Amino acid sequence: MLYFLKFVYSQIRPHNLMAIKKIATVQASRLWLGQ
Repeated sequence: MLYFLKFVYSQIRPHNLMAIKKIATVQASRLWLGQ
């Protein structure tokens, strides 16, 4: 999970922060539902 967060943060750009946040939320939801 930590590796995933580092990957997300490494992809963040000022102009697409909201898009990355949305993707991160979806991925986190998938991980949570997958448990």
